[in-house]
Amino acid sequence: MLMASEVTSDVSSPIESIELNDQILPILDQLEMTVDDLKHFRDLSPYLILDGHRTGIKDSDVNPARGYVEGAEFSLRFAKILQKLGGEKATFLIHTLRNYQTMDRMGAIFSAIEDVGKKFISKAYQSNVKLKYFGESVHEKYTMSGLVNKAEKVTKDCNGFDLNYLTNYSEDWGVEHNEELEEVPDISVIGRFTKGHFSGAGIPGHWNKANFMYIQQASVSENWSDKDLIVLALSLLKSHIALNGYVGGKSYKKGEKDEIRKAREEEMWDEDYCISEKISKKIISFNPKGPMTIKF
Repeated sequence: MLMASEVTSDVSSPIESIELNDQILPILDQLEMTVDDLKHFRDLSPYLILDGHRTGIKDSDVNPARGYVEGAEFSLRFAKILQKLGGEKATFLIHTLRNYQTMDRMGAIFSAIEDVGKKFISKAYQSNVKLKYFGESVHEKYTMSGLVNKAEKVTKDCNGFDLNYLTNYSEDWGVEHNEELEEVPDISVIGRFTKGHFSGAGIPGHWNKANFMYIQQASVSENWSDKDLIVLALSLLKSHIALNGYVGGKSYKKGEKDEIRKAREEEMWDEDYCISEKISKKIISFNPKGPMTIKF
């Protein structure tokens, strides 16, 4: 197996849009990944359930809408990181219908969308990112339908990256409007911020082979450096590769079942990766043997 540190300067990356520079190569090594693994970004399809916008802001006295503005910025920044790494698509959950049970929260969300709206659309267009929205009445009666329709119209011819948003969403709506969800790509990894559940966020028929990743910290842009986002992207890729082919139809090679059983059942296998000396982020995902924890 060729590790990233063994790549010489005359070996070209399978990803043309980003250099294999001094920042990325060590991260690949620390995650026990190879340069060749980067080719799988083209089929990586993450579904990120954003959260923590009210509690993740460092200044708790700021306008509550500030956290949701940070969430919007986070999603676009991360989409652009994925795009540079060779990714082609991502799906984000903005809010579910049950959020209306806390109306002051919805007020903050709508205020944030209005605040970031026009600039957000412009940035997406400039980055050749196509925006699509899915959820109850998002193109009609939804409070933000004007911005939704404008975002889709302005970016409809962009072909550098597909950025899908679920908003005003519920699983019940998804079941009843499966045809509208056909444009949502099948999900390979579910990334959940701050909480260890994804109830209410299911995409019927689109995540039957998805792995799960828990990100302990909030999806607040100001708390994530570009390097942090690269680690997150590579962690999603590692999660995707780890479980790819194991969900349905797996054919085990000779001795493979015994190896997995022993590691999982007897050795209580788990694997830790530490990317930075100063730790501020933690991710937990899984492979067939058990959990993988990535700290950075």
